[in-house]
Amino acid sequence: MANPFWGMVSHRVERAALARGYGVLVCNAERDAEVETHYAESMLSSSVRGVIFGSSPVSFNHLRHLVDRGLRVAAFDRRSRGATGVVACSVSVNQEMGGQFAGRHLIGLGHKRIGFVSGPIRTTSRIGRLDGLRQALEKAGLELAPHHIWQGATQSAFGDAEGAELGRIAVRELLATADPPTAIFTANDMYALGAYAGARDIGASVPEDLSIVGFDDIVFSDIMQPALTTIRQPVERMADIIVRALIHSLEGDTRDDMETPEPHTGITPELVVRASTAPPRSD
Repeated sequence: MANPFWGMVSHRVERAALARGYGVLVCNAERDAEVETHYAESMLSSSVRGVIFGSSPVSFNHLRHLVDRGLRVAAFDRRSRGATGVVACSVSVNQEMGGQFAGRHLIGLGHKRIGFVSGPIRTTSRIGRLDGLRQALEKAGLELAPHHIWQGATQSAFGDAEGAELGRIAVRELLATADPPTAIFTANDMYALGAYAGARDIGASVPEDLSIVGFDDIVFSDIMQPALTTIRQPVERMADIIVRALIHSLEGDTRDDMETPEPHTGITPELVVRASTAPPRSD
């Protein structure tokens, strides 16, 4: 919940669930499989029937034994592909497409040296966003230089709580290289907001010296100065979809007010262009 995006998700999930007669408990596992398992086991023992996971892990195998005991697992922001027999339903934006949108936008402005800033790139969402950026660059005949991919060490395994500070550190380090990027795409908006601070620390301006694109479109994105260009995830729609799908998995066709949802719903992200991106300075 240190990332406001997940606060938005939790709020919308709770609203959607309450409208259908369900209550919601929220736990912060910080993408730690052991902690996720602990919380899920505790919930199952307390008669909780379904759990929505927002951790986008590469594997859900740590939950398989709980599914065998009757727990229904839903995945938010991750495709169910590769989780057969564990994940009952899922919703996600097309992560690769989001990365492509960010890359194409920056390339269209004239940027050739583009960086990627993230915590450890060990979730399907971060992997997908990076792959999409790389695909956009390759299609334009450009390369994503390995030293322009920044993933920082964190106190927690994935850097969710430290995202803003990691973004700050990343920009200071990237702009100190011999061939600094003129633009960066960040794994989420918190890294992007930290990147603003990193640029300010060394006297660089956004977007004059560095263009920045985030991901999520959290509430702060539009009120930052300059306002942040980002990839929007339609949280309200996604939350409603995953709640309906999970309840259907629990109750089957017993509710007259629900259409049968798809096991996985893919959503197209949206590029929201604001003031944090501009053509690069002339060399």
